[in-house]
Amino acid sequence: MKPRVGHIRFLNSMPLYEGMRITGLLDLIELVKGTPRELIDMLRRGELEVSPISSVEYCKGGDDLFVIPEVSITAYESVESVVLVSKVPIDELDKSRISLSNASSTSQTLLKVILREYYDIYPEYIEMEPDLQKMLEVSDAALLIGDPALIAFWREDELFKYDLSHEWYRHTGMGMSYAIWVIREAYAECEHDQARWLVDGIKNAMRTGESAIEHTIDVISNNGYPQERLKRYFGKLSFGLSQKDVEGLLIFFKKAFDLGLVEKVPDIRFFGD
Repeated sequence: MKPRVGHIRFLNSMPLYEGMRITGLLDLIELVKGTPRELIDMLRRGELEVSPISSVEYCKGGDDLFVIPEVSITAYESVESVVLVSKVPIDELDKSRISLSNASSTSQTLLKVILREYYDIYPEYIEMEPDLQKMLEVSDAALLIGDPALIAFWREDELFKYDLSHEWYRHTGMGMSYAIWVIREAYAECEHDQARWLVDGIKNAMRTGESAIEHTIDVISNNGYPQERLKRYFGKLSFGLSQKDVEGLLIFFKKAFDLGLVEKVPDIRFFGD
């Protein structure tokens, strides 16, 4: 049976997809597409062997997961695809209502950390499907991630827009790793040789996809996305996972823990250690 590998349905996962296609790995796995929230649920049910996950999910149940080294979706000074869209300036959002995209947990937690830690703001939160118009009909601001966030960020209108990577970097000087790749411990132990082959294949595919980023941008722009904006967007992303990226993750986990947003700060266990 082919190993089952999760894949996030956002533009920022296209370099890995193209890398898997170029290296031939795509033909040797069963690719399962979904949002970060959907993929972590499938992983916990044992329906995937390997998957990207919203990084904060590692605080909520990483005891049976190994992190795959050298692979992530990380942004530093800005990202454009994790965005708070607001009717009013951010410092006027205390006791307001904010709609949160239900696609990912990391962005929700990051927003709560930023608002409480750096703005002393305590709004009411509701979770919704990521439809900006409907979100702003019932709220003062909306958190979007992925492709809907890019579209909203690029649109010229009267709304206030806050890039959460910029906010995080401005206050901490650290990047934010929004997604990490993990492998189930039970699978890694029972199918060790295949697991090693799969991990090496994913790492190689990510490197290949990153080196072929111009081709990936051409593919995406054929679907109507402005090429120059795509170049700017992908130029903001890193697809590796450095020691400093891990340090940034642990700072984020610790702040979330101190605010009661997660139950623990986990030890990050890497596959192969």
